[in-house]
Amino acid sequence: MSKISDLKSLIDLISIGSPYVFVVILLYIVIQFILNPEKAEKWGAILSKLFSSISIKMEKVAISKDIQYRFNTFRKEINSECNDLVPYKTEIKFIKPTLIKKDRVEHKDDKVIIVMKDRKNQDENFVRAAILSTNKILIPNSRKYIDNHLMKSIDLQFIRNLILATNKSKLNFFIEKWLAPELKDDVELENKVRILEKLTELGVFTRILLQELKDYGLVFYPRLPDSKYFKEPNEFFETLQELANKQHQIDIKPDYIGKYIKVSMVMVGRPGTVFKSEGIDIDPYIKWIFTCEEFGYKTIYLLAFKMNIIAAKEIGKFLDMIPDRFEKISESNFNVKFNSKVLPAICIRYYLLKNL
Repeated sequence: MSKISDLKSLIDLISIGSPYVFVVILLYIVIQFILNPEKAEKWGAILSKLFSSISIKMEKVAISKDIQYRFNTFRKEINSECNDLVPYKTEIKFIKPTLIKKDRVEHKDDKVIIVMKDRKNQDENFVRAAILSTNKILIPNSRKYIDNHLMKSIDLQFIRNLILATNKSKLNFFIEKWLAPELKDDVELENKVRILEKLTELGVFTRILLQELKDYGLVFYPRLPDSKYFKEPNEFFETLQELANKQHQIDIKPDYIGKYIKVSMVMVGRPGTVFKSEGIDIDPYIKWIFTCEEFGYKTIYLLAFKMNIIAAKEIGKFLDMIPDRFEKISESNFNVKFNSKVLPAICIRYYLLKNL
């Protein structure tokens, strides 16, 4: 039954004063909350806020519910770009400063509980909750196999993205009180964060970098951490610098082939080289993808902006006709910031089945 038919039936029940109408409405609301838990958190935050004037306890509940609603909504959005990038939900609990020595993190089933001192300053509460949760929810089973310095820069960029997406008014506090002091005497960390900022603007921070780092770490999990695992993630990050620093109309091939990370980022090129009088010319890209298959690459990403999206989809259609060799994993449409302009973009991920 369609949603329109469902709604009409509900209206009919109401109009005839059916004794079951309130049960039906209640059931509908419960089902919606089960399917969309973020909505339940949102309404929990709203209701808590309405009663926050009654007591300090209710005020704390309202603030914590609002923060976790924002975090978990962002989690849902990020996981749509990269599956299970953030596998755990976040729950926030504020405790009187006199009753807790320091903030702590607890794991319970499929969520991470952040137990914090209530510092009254809501900018600080929000930012501290973001910092504590990110350390525990972002690629949790892979981070121990990634260099601490690189992982720290990733965490800082992720927190910045979270604040920008969910509570932009807290960004200045984060930059002034946390990010700037962290970067002040660490040129290497600052350089990494700036590169990650560019990769975020290009839409590949989560879709490519974190996707590959997550998969890389899961190869070794649950082995003990060892610095010998750091080499490939560091080299892969250096490869992505080329993409971050790409100049307009300059062709690049930001590819990396290590022992475990074997990725080719196929940049679908300038319109003049793709769109010709006789039609769309995708042959050079297909030839390169077949070469990647022979060279042992495991994954390819088709990346395209503006009208080149059409060509990227044509390449995808060709690969879809060879399902025994190429498997489409994801297709994502988004906007990128490039040379101060906002452009439509696409990222299509394929496995090269021969090399898995």
